Amino acid sequence: MDWKKIALMVFIIVGVFIAAGALLYFSGVVAVTEEAQPETRFNVIEMGNAGNYGYAVYDFAGEGNVTLISYRKEAAREITIIQDDEGIEMERMEEFTELLTPLEKYGYKIKMSDRRVLGDGIYVVPTGAMPTYVLDDITNNATDGVVVYLGKKNFLLRGGMQEQNWYDELTPQQKDRILIYDKTLKEYMEGGDYSIVQDIIENKWSSVAKATYAVKGEGRKTGKVNLQDGRYVRIIYDLGSRKGITDSIALMPVSNVLLPDPENKYPHQDSILIFHLNETDGIAYFTAYRDGTEVQSKKLSRVTNGSVFRETLEFEKPGEYILRVVDNNGPMASGILHVNDIEIEQAGRSGYNNYFLVTVDGIPLRSGEVEARLGNSTASKKFYVADGELTIGAKLQQGENVFVMEINGEAVPVTVMYAQENIFDVYIKYGIPGLLLVALIYAGARFSRRPTYMLRATEGSREIRKEVKITTNDLVRAFGNIREDMKIGKSPITAQEFEMAVKRYITKGADITDGNIEEMLKALVSKGMIEGHRQYYQFAGEGNIKERTLLRMIREKLIENGIQFRTAGNRFVTKDCDIGLFGEKFENKAVIVVDDENEIKRIIDGLSPDEKAKIRIKEANGMMAFVPIDRLGEIL
Repeated sequence: MDWKKIALMVFIIVGVFIAAGALLYFSGVVAVTEEAQPETRFNVIEMGNAGNYGYAVYDFAGEGNVTLISYRKEAAREITIIQDDEGIEMERMEEFTELLTPLEKYGYKIKMSDRRVLGDGIYVVPTGAMPTYVLDDITNNATDGVVVYLGKKNFLLRGGMQEQNWYDELTPQQKDRILIYDKTLKEYMEGGDYSIVQDIIENKWSSVAKATYAVKGEGRKTGKVNLQDGRYVRIIYDLGSRKGITDSIALMPVSNVLLPDPENKYPHQDSILIFHLNETDGIAYFTAYRDGTEVQSKKLSRVTNGSVFRETLEFEKPGEYILRVVDNNGPMASGILHVNDIEIEQAGRSGYNNYFLVTVDGIPLRSGEVEARLGNSTASKKFYVADGELTIGAKLQQGENVFVMEINGEAVPVTVMYAQENIFDVYIKYGIPGLLLVALIYAGARFSRRPTYMLRATEGSREIRKEVKITTNDLVRAFGNIREDMKIGKSPITAQEFEMAVKRYITKGADITDGNIEEMLKALVSKGMIEGHRQYYQFAGEGNIKERTLLRMIREKLIENGIQFRTAGNRFVTKDCDIGLFGEKFENKAVIVVDDENEIKRIIDGLSPDEKAKIRIKEANGMMAFVPIDRLGEIL
């Protein structure tokens, strides 16, 4: 061991800290200030219905979720928990009652009662079997109350427990008054899936549709939810410290629905609205509102019986637009137009590959084509989006680079900064401490001079020429991290990708020999921690490794060949065919991918004569083909 070198490195490190401290002292210590907590607010400005939707306009500040629910039957926010001594398996009643207390944050009032009488609120009946006094109230429509029942659908409490299929005898309207958990209170508490609070908040007994919006920042927004046969809309907001519920009044059905074509458009895309009107009371107007503010009002020409009108909708700001036709009597027709909010953000860079995330209304775009070019260039190239991920290969210039991406007729500029700092840039940006840090790194590199790590995967701790120690946990953690970085979920990774993980998370960029990567993978396989197929690896127990490997290879081959696709379960749907594994349900021409030619024989041999005949007919008609994965690229 060279003690002189060690002493010199310690001296340099101490010197860096002293210099940095002195620089901070003489330039003035920065005062630490406590950041003010941002305001959180939520106010409902307007609720109503337009066309086939219920909607709510709200003003907010904060971060969280806003959910709209449409439902058929309203219920008071007064909850009574029935405590009946004849109930079965009710030993955990106190714990169950405590479970419901979060409802109070949403404005519910909760109380206990042993009275055998129902009113017009919400009654939680955790008796295991249905009490006759509750059933009589429902079947006789004696009150307007709602029952949340924990118990069996075929048990009745009548001087003891009896068996009777009482639920099947209820009318649809009566079933709208009851929410059932088909288990006893004991079974419910032991199950651990405590959804009852959320179910009550969402009026699950008569809910129709649901739409959830993630919000962040502040401003006004409009949310919508499909109404169908619902009569009410509930808005549920959860912004951390601020939670609550607001319900609409009973909504009247819309007889004349305005349906723009398309109903969902991009900012620079036009939508055409054609509608019919009969006689009006006075002058009729076509109006449009965005977030509660009128953005267009147009006087319609004279209306006669059966008049037809055509409007071109050119709104560009993303959001919901409430469309109405009104006369002196009020609304005559209504509908909603949605303008998509498309965003493309840089997600990373590796070599010449630039990674982007494409979202529409905050949701990753499932599939699509992108025409992309750099800067002022007129030469563009087509790329494909899959599950929101877009990869563009391009050599960037130093400084600012602008990608212009056209998707669905929408041109989106994305600025990407690329910089390689030299020693002068470091000095300008960071001053003397920056130069000292560079000197320290250089000195450390000079002393070590080890460009390649030789890794040995052995039991317990792994020693790398007495330079780096690595444990099995380090390898497992790196394995998981690289899948997160690549955004591939639980798909298997290759040996090359595992090498990238080790370099990124363990050796800090230093190279590793291929032999050592193979040794580490073999060691993890032998320990039962990972499993592999065709040089693809996944954690043990994550599913059929062969099938998951084939699915990843299919996806890669489609991307390599520039073929647009969308996923449907474990199928890849293209314009010409469906690609997947044997056993999937294919809707179009089926390309069934197998591991090799021998697997085709094994599949056919395992079928019945009728099944074999069906496959032969489909093959003869060109509606099915078995293709080994190594030959898939030939037919794409």
